[in-house]
Amino acid sequence: MANVIWVLLCLPLITIPPAFAGLYYSTTKLAQKETASRKTFFEGFRKYFRASYYWFFSNVFVIGLLLFNIDLSIQNPQIEWLQLFSGSSWVVLTVWILLQVYTFPLLIKQDNPRLNLALRNSAILWFKNSIFSLILFIVIVIIFGICLYIYPLWFVITASLTTYLANSSVIYLLSKEQLVTNNTKSNS
Repeated sequence: MANVIWVLLCLPLITIPPAFAGLYYSTTKLAQKETASRKTFFEGFRKYFRASYYWFFSNVFVIGLLLFNIDLSIQNPQIEWLQLFSGSSWVVLTVWILLQVYTFPLLIKQDNPRLNLALRNSAILWFKNSIFSLILFIVIVIIFGICLYIYPLWFVITASLTTYLANSSVIYLLSKEQLVTNNTKSNS
């Protein structure tokens, strides 16, 4: 149900960011073994309205800037320093996209949603759990790949499944981190 509402709210382009917020919020509730309904979706839509626009436009800005840099270097292959800049742009773009797996779920977990804190914590989760995170990212890419061939899945399951996986992973990794913290304190 959340996926269908998400698709419908993405049709008017202006509501894409809060539609993602509603979807992430709903799947967070499901990942926490709570119930979710249309009301839950719209609660997340409203609650994270502003944070979703910060998240969305920061992604548009960063990805757009990096793609512009990459395109510029492709258009001017004779300028050597621009080629080096292109390589670093590819690295930064890859890291930025990888961080986005955890960023919005972490925004939801914060008492006061701050994008810079969510990005920092996302980087920490990736650094501490790189194998797990890489497998999760590959699974998400495979899901997207399958859904490109079976297009109707986009309307029914794709976005909600990937956000559910991201939210479940954040909950798992944070609980694992809490366990490590508690064990360290008890051993002291």
